[in-house]
Amino acid sequence: MNKKILFVSHKKKKCGVYEFGKNVFNAISRSPNYNFVKIECDSRDDLLGDIKTHDPAAIIYNYHPSVMPWLVTKLGKGVYRNNIAGLHPVQVGIIHEITQQVADMSTGYDNKIIIGRPEKKINSLFNFYIAVYNLYMVVKKQVTHFLFVLSFLAISIAL
Repeated sequence: MNKKILFVSHKKKKCGVYEFGKNVFNAISRSPNYNFVKIECDSRDDLLGDIKTHDPAAIIYNYHPSVMPWLVTKLGKGVYRNNIAGLHPVQVGIIHEITQQVADMSTGYDNKIIIGRPEKKINSLFNFYIAVYNLYMVVKKQVTHFLFVLSFLAISIAL
């Protein structure tokens, strides 16, 4: 069984989403059971190249719409194309700065078309979700450890 996991972040370094993702990657990459590979992508083509190179069993996205707009394309009012639907690895999204309501409505939605309000694209892209809110700044170590546990739980269920 392939235990290689891609951790996808964006290339911009001076950003809270990037820094949080870096901390999560540093925590989970210590695993003796999985080989985590951090990649930085600014396009779907970048991602597809890395998937071809690494052939991962799963992908974790350090996702926020403002830093990974290429995951979704707006087709019209309330209609979006999921640009990662149908990719073969299991996909896990860390979604930042969301409300509990949005987290509760998250769905493993693997369709190419997403219909609904703009926030629907936040919680309809991935097979599994890890929700993050700004409290991580207060208890950074505890939350990083918590995300470490959640990441392994999601990956273990998926694999």
